[in-house]
Amino acid sequence: MTVTLGEPLLTAPRVSIKDPVDNHCYTVKEVFPDAPEGSTFSSVGNHATTPINAYEGDACSGSPTATSPMGYGMFLGGAPIRSIKILSGPSVSTLPTNRTTPPA
Repeated sequence: MTVTLGEPLLTAPRVSIKDPVDNHCYTVKEVFPDAPEGSTFSSVGNHATTPINAYEGDACSGSPTATSPMGYGMFLGGAPIRSIKILSGPSVSTLPTNRTTPPA
């Protein structure tokens, strides 16, 4: 998982969280301890197999910013993200889908 602090994206500090912990809520201050008060993540990229939710509220409070969890390879930017939560359980990529097999 990669998070970027504030704007602009090209020069903003970026951190990779190498071993995200299931059910843990990561806040801006936890990942960027020296960030000014009121700072937000300007982007979140999920490179882990475990899905994540992003929140505008501190401490993963309120509703997630997206309607469904972010799976592997997904990116979220443009929203004032203050915290992200690593979800437990199967990754989004391993959940069953409603695909149909094309006729032979």
